[in-house]
Amino acid sequence: MRHRPDHFHFKMEEQGRKSMNQKQLEIFTALADNLNFTKTAEQLYLSQTTVTLQIRSLEEELQVKLFERTSRSVRLTYAGSVFLNGAREILDKIQLTVSETVFAAQGYTGQLRIGFADDVNAAGLSKLLRDYSACNPQIHLLIQGGYPEDLLERLLSDEFDLIFTPAFRSLRNENLVRHVMGRYRTVAAFHQDHRFSRKKSLKYTDFEGENYIFISGKQEELDFSGDFVHQLNTRHIHINHIARMDNIDTVFLMLDADLGITVLPEYFIGRFAGTSQICTCPIEEGLKPTAFLAVWKDKGMTSPLKQFVKTLQNDRSLTPN
Repeated sequence: MRHRPDHFHFKMEEQGRKSMNQKQLEIFTALADNLNFTKTAEQLYLSQTTVTLQIRSLEEELQVKLFERTSRSVRLTYAGSVFLNGAREILDKIQLTVSETVFAAQGYTGQLRIGFADDVNAAGLSKLLRDYSACNPQIHLLIQGGYPEDLLERLLSDEFDLIFTPAFRSLRNENLVRHVMGRYRTVAAFHQDHRFSRKKSLKYTDFEGENYIFISGKQEELDFSGDFVHQLNTRHIHINHIARMDNIDTVFLMLDADLGITVLPEYFIGRFAGTSQICTCPIEEGLKPTAFLAVWKDKGMTSPLKQFVKTLQNDRSLTPN
């Protein structure tokens, strides 16, 4: 593997600081998308000559050929594809900085970073967020989804102020505050042609020999899955573990294809309400309800987070079942 000389990095940085600008990056990324100088010029309301000169100037600054050009085609070079990733990141960062500056100029005095696991809207969060935003218009809400374990990791590394997630073992951390948003019954989910569709409720013995799709976190069990399997094991009931999935969309696809069954909290049901192929059935020998939690760190709470927690705790519509 060849190593790039140190002076290469220095030269690149010096040249970049000297004259590379946002307009050049915008023209470059647009041309990379269109691979056509005429279309790029029309898209950016520039002359084709301007586009050509800006790309040529950028290549001269970098001393790198970014595009292969012939009379019939334009394509990125390998160096151009590498530069494209960085150019997009720079433009995204500029846009984010501009947005945050505008928020500040409009009187926003802070932000609240919230992470949420899949399908949490059924837990009443949209109303909570709406009420908080209405009472705190000066706070900018940044909301992003993810897997439960990833959310926890980002909370602990201060990338999120608060997360919403189903319960799992690692959340039992003495440095975390856990607020129960609701408790949801665990039900079996299966294809409408499965034999379970003829039953009004299920017993553990009904699961003997079934092909089971295990819903799991990336590295550890979510409480509702672990509890169900534990109950089967204590009764010496055998099931066929055909898959272990951390992606709920994949689970729903497998259910639609009648490849197996699973169990999940009722708040997921809204996700496949429009899918006629999937049915659910309660389990007669009740499992512990699945706790859906709001989680935050007990130290270093920001003012926006303190206000949000106050809103959350005073919202009676989120009283646990």
